[in-house]
Amino acid sequence: MKKTLVLYTGGTIGMKPSVKGLVPVTGFFEKYLRSQDFCRSHKLPDFDFIEFKPVLDSSQMQPQTWNDIADQIVAHYDDYDGFMIIHGTDTMAYTSSALSFMLRNLDKPVVMTGAMYSIVDPGSDGPGNILGAFDALMFPANQQVCVYFAGHLFPGSHITKMDSMDHDAFAAPVSGPLDLRIHYNKTGSGDISLFQAQTTHIDILHFYPGASLSTLENMVASDSKAIVLRSYGSGNGPDNPDFYDLLKQAQQKQKLIINSSQCFRPLVNMARYGAGAQLLDSGAIGSQTMTLEAIITKLTVLFSNFKELETIKQQFETPWAMEYPN
Repeated sequence: MKKTLVLYTGGTIGMKPSVKGLVPVTGFFEKYLRSQDFCRSHKLPDFDFIEFKPVLDSSQMQPQTWNDIADQIVAHYDDYDGFMIIHGTDTMAYTSSALSFMLRNLDKPVVMTGAMYSIVDPGSDGPGNILGAFDALMFPANQQVCVYFAGHLFPGSHITKMDSMDHDAFAAPVSGPLDLRIHYNKTGSGDISLFQAQTTHIDILHFYPGASLSTLENMVASDSKAIVLRSYGSGNGPDNPDFYDLLKQAQQKQKLIINSSQCFRPLVNMARYGAGAQLLDSGAIGSQTMTLEAIITKLTVLFSNFKELETIKQQFETPWAMEYPN
């Protein structure tokens, strides 16, 4: 029988009502998971449980929390066949993307899950997601970080939250859910290893008609490592010489310029239109089909572990997990 380590970071699934709304409660979720009622109703595999202290609403997640989760997986890697991470939904896509880039040479499954509604709610999606995540851990072909939610298993490096209320809250915009009839190979060769993540200043510039250049001016003047452009369509931008002059200034300050699409299902192809070709000529790097969560977390991991900008550029465009689906 396979043995699982459950890492409980917090989230709606284990919250209880209070005068300030739903709040995380220490010890509550493990007690529920091990309760006779739940165990009688469902045959759970053998598992151990580690609760993070404090348990968190996922809106409080920071890169150090990603490090803490990854450290637990590496420390216990030889003791378990798989790892389940219970996490809040608001930043789940960021954490799953970050772990996809931080954990190298995985040959065991790491499955994240949570719930849109607390287990105290009669219609909670929590029990179903927990059981589905346990099932996903049993597939030998699954050797990566992934997210189980509402009957679907998604690649951890290509997922986004698309709904703030519905049980079916997540999507993999380009790849769709994973097909476990396919063997997903380990992300590298050798033993499990780990890249740490440090807080990294990354600016995001969202294009909209009539936008002032003052926001970009402030970004150029800041100490940020990269500017992520949220451009139109397939990577198109404004025809404004002052805009491109500011991008040039940013690059002279060793800032990386990433061009990403505002579209839910993105495909950045700057050569398609003249409005995109200007960005291509300016030296911006297209993010292709990456989600914003994957862009931010991969940049964070890269800037935390590499010093040379050319190396960071090269590694950003090199697939590390499943962040560039076709």
